[in-house]
Amino acid sequence: MSPLAVPGINLNKGDEILAVGGETVDANVSPYERLVHLADKEVQLTVQSRGRNATSRSPRTITIKTLTEETS
Repeated sequence: MSPLAVPGINLNKGDEILAVGGETVDANVSPYERLVHLADKEVQLTVQSRGRNATSRSPRTITIKTLTEETS
């Protein structure tokens, strides 16, 4: 199961990852690049809800446990 699909994370289609481990994600640096060498670790993500069902538009921080290895 994807770490972003774990109950309680509450991410939806259209939500945006703004930072990984406090490091900004933007057009020049993707979330994937920020997650390099962070397998099987707890990582904080700053996310902003943008989907239709968003209850708050303010960024929030969530903690996820990354996968041990990438799976297809």
